[in-house]
Amino acid sequence: MERPTHDMNRVFNQLFKLPMEFVMAGMDLMLNTMRQFQATVNDAADLTVNPRTDSSTPANYLPVANETAANPSDDHETLNIQERKKEPKMYDDQYKDLGGNDIKYVSYSILFKKRDYEATLKPETEEVVDYSTDGASYGAVKISEYTDEFGKDAHIPIPAAWKGNEPRDDGYGFHDYGGQRAFKNIPAKDRKHIRFVYRVKERLEKEASAYDRDQVEAIRDVKKAIDHIWD
Repeated sequence: MERPTHDMNRVFNQLFKLPMEFVMAGMDLMLNTMRQFQATVNDAADLTVNPRTDSSTPANYLPVANETAANPSDDHETLNIQERKKEPKMYDDQYKDLGGNDIKYVSYSILFKKRDYEATLKPETEEVVDYSTDGASYGAVKISEYTDEFGKDAHIPIPAAWKGNEPRDDGYGFHDYGGQRAFKNIPAKDRKHIRFVYRVKERLEKEASAYDRDQVEAIRDVKKAIDHIWD
């Protein structure tokens, strides 16, 4: 009869070796295990006292779609149409989401949308984003980095679309440099036409650090100690 007490001591000894948040997680795990065990005992006792003798449908039974459909094939087609309607939203979520601390492989460009002068200011560029952000914040940073190149000493090659069709504004500072046309600036009144476009091409999980692996192992030790109580 001493074994449960000894096993509980092992559990608490393991818990006190962990940071406080892992102690709380371990306690929650232990309590959930005890509740599940108690629920199993209660269900077994209920079936013993009140065995089910009829074949009636359980109260919590939920039929699948095709069991209640007049025509299963029609129902299947309806589901397919509904899924197709969801595709644009799924596309946006998958290729625009910059949240999470995983590794995002991102492709982006900076465009100019002023009528008759549409052009790609910064061609497609790829980079790794290893922090959590959103499209608006990320775009603001990249546009800011681009406009930081502007200035009286700048020699930014003009976009291909502007060759022979440069915006008619002295504020751009068009000039010849190194055998090609270049500009120094985009006037403030025209910066409203700058646009940022991007997509997330790939996502990868970060590798666990040595500290994370140690904490996972410690939690596994706690779980094993708790499981041992019921062996």
